[in-house]
Amino acid sequence: FRQARKYGGGLVVATQNPGDIDYKAVGQFGTWMVGRVTTPQAMRKLKAVVPADVGRIGHLKQGEFLLVSPGQEVSYFKARPLMTEHTTLYEQDLTKTQW
Repeated sequence: FRQARKYGGGLVVATQNPGDIDYKAVGQFGTWMVGRVTTPQAMRKLKAVVPADVGRIGHLKQGEFLLVSPGQEVSYFKARPLMTEHTTLYEQDLTKTQW
């Protein structure tokens, strides 16, 4: 992460458990997008990142996030729902198409 920042690269890291990320790497992150967190251990890890709004994290619903950027206010946003229904296709659901 340090090398990426050094050369102007950006990375996106996604995890369901912030404790899985090494503390040295976390120090390189500038912007955080935090969704609902319910475990006390994860809340403690995120308290350093979102100190004023850590209580709000546990009350977020599916698709709701807090955006934390250096020097900016914590912003709340909600992802829009899908416009079409998405389902899982299995191999037996697919048919060959004749061209």
